[in-house]
Amino acid sequence: MPQAANPPGAILRKVNFNGTLGYRGYQIQVGSIWDGHRLRITEMDGVVQCFYGEQLVRALVIDPNRQFQPLGFRPVTKGWPRPKTAKNP
Repeated sequence: MPQAANPPGAILRKVNFNGTLGYRGYQIQVGSIWDGHRLRITEMDGVVQCFYGEQLVRALVIDPNRQFQPLGFRPVTKGWPRPKTAKNP
């Protein structure tokens, strides 16, 4: 994928090999498909948006209690929460 054109003065961040970029002391996960690409960052009313050209890659509200901002929740493993059954009301 070629690098996207960005307006002069835009905030750009390069995505590293594991699919994260740094912004304001936080690590934001955008996905390893963006490895090596520069994404444009905008922030308005507390919402951070990551763009590749005009394509929105990710929008999030930064959780100030976490330095790493994951893409989402991982699937539940080890059977939790367990479905309600006769043994597990």
